[in-house]
Formats: sequence, structure tokens, C-alpha cells
Amino acid sequence: MLLPSDTSDSRCEPVADLHASADAAHFHLIVSRLRTEAGRLGANAVHIRTLEAPGLVEDFFVGMLIGGAGGGDIDADAAALHCGPP
Repeated sequence: MLLPSDTSDSRCEPVADLHASADAAHFHLIVSRLRTEAGRLGANAVHIRTLEAPGLVEDFFVGMLIGGAGGGDIDADAAALHCGPP
């Protein structure tokens, strides 16, 4: 799993573009969905290119004020990669 600040190795070839989203409270589902779909496509790595959470900070503070966890959705765009041996 590569994060937006990482660069992919030259041994890695793109397989497909991926997208996943979930409620901020379930961020782990985004990672799971991306890994599952990449594996289904024959990839052995995922590079998350962007993570967007419009209104997440505002939702968090509103949730704190009214006694909730806060919400908001997180969207992730990623690339499924097939990386060869070193």
C-alpha cells in the first residue's frame, strides 16, 4: 500500500484505476475495498493517489458539539499496480 506522498517503483506497472468511498468512521473499509479489487484484477500493490474528505473537520466538530462522532465521507482514488521482483 503506497500513500499519496510515496512514489511507485519503476518495476510497477499500472493495472487499473480504482475508487472507493466510505463514511469517515469506517476508513478501514476504503483500504479493504481497494486491496480486494486490486487483487481481483491481478495487481499486487495499491497506490492511493488522493484522499478527499470534504467537510470532515466541520463534521467532526459539529459532532463533538452535539454529542456525536461526526461523519462525512472520505473518497479515495488509487492505482492498482503489478510490481515485479526486485
